[in-house]
Amino acid sequence: ASCDSPKGICFDDASGTYLTTSQLTDALTTISRDIIKKKIAILACDSCLMAGIDVFGSLKDSVHYFVGSQEVELGAGYNYGLLVR
Repeated sequence: ASCDSPKGICFDDASGTYLTTSQLTDALTTISRDIIKKKIAILACDSCLMAGIDVFGSLKDSVHYFVGSQEVELGAGYNYGLLVR
């Protein structure tokens, strides 16, 4: 991706599509405001470089606590089995 491309997550190599951080913000705003009618308690992102102010700053009205990486994440992401026990 070039420097002019929007930052994003959820890349699909087969179709070449992804979710931009703007789309993520819009989705979480809709979920928080219109569906659950409260802030999301914790949002944990296991995508690379998600702990930038450009990402979590835009989520301040939708999320109480944000967990993200300032570095590159492993391809497998978090160990979700430990989170849902």
